[in-house]
Amino acid sequence: MDSIIFDLDGTIWDPIDTVLEAWNSRVKEHDQITKELTRTDFEGTMGLQMDDISKKLFPYLTK
Repeated sequence: MDSIIFDLDGTIWDPIDTVLEAWNSRVKEHDQITKELTRTDFEGTMGLQMDDISKKLFPYLTK
């Protein structure tokens, strides 16, 4: 193998459905989060670190 392609911006593959499934499975474990996340919730979060995504989606929660 002489090269690897990284598709970090969703040009070739859109990972949001997979990401939503993972996040929603974890969100169900927390009583303070009462709504399921949607594609709209994740707009503008791809490429951010987990802590930054959490702060953006759940600003009312403490670490």
